[in-house]
Amino acid sequence: MKTIYFVRHGQTLLNQFRRMQGWVDSPLTKKGESQAAKVGDQLKDLQFNLAVSSDMMRAIHTLDIILKKISTLTTSNVKFTKMFAKFILVPSRASTVLRLGI
Repeated sequence: MKTIYFVRHGQTLLNQFRRMQGWVDSPLTKKGESQAAKVGDQLKDLQFNLAVSSDMMRAIHTLDIILKKISTLTTSNVKFTKMFAKFILVPSRASTVLRLGI
């Protein structure tokens, strides 16, 4: 069985002001960047085959920060889509489903 990790983007400028953003993109704050790095640290020892990301800049920036921590994933293992508001990491070996939030 495979595990799928769902990761929400880090805090954005609009999140900071408690604004709904939907399809409106907003940059990550310093806190959002720190949150993404923390998730990367939590996932760094796992083996991943694939990452699927929203094409929104906040999700891509979050993913880029996490990818710096995960040696088994490179940009060649990343797929972008308009269908996801978040991104999904698919590990190579796992037995349960876990959802991680920032």
